[in-house]
Amino acid sequence: MPTKHPDGSVTALCSAATALFALLVAFLGYTSFKSTGPWTWLDLFLQIIPAILAGASLVSVPIFATREREVDAVAESVRVARRPFLLGACLVAFVIFVWLIRDFIGHHE
Repeated sequence: MPTKHPDGSVTALCSAATALFALLVAFLGYTSFKSTGPWTWLDLFLQIIPAILAGASLVSVPIFATREREVDAVAESVRVARRPFLLGACLVAFVIFVWLIRDFIGHHE
């Protein structure tokens, strides 16, 4: 018998991914207006590339979660969608923490 996830788990997962994506976009918009200097290569590898990867993985969560599956594999869609959500959430946290650390170091040099 196939396992069934609680009702609303697909909606909750998709909503959480959308909220994290909105947080990422707002954060990138804030940091780009707040920064006074030009972007460096270090910014590219520590913020821009991880942010692009985070955005791509978070945008793919609803695609994986709502993809049509056979009746006996419905629970598989939520299980598959959790992986890109976790990757995106970790990358968003990484981008924010790296910026906070670099900003703190920049103010205390």
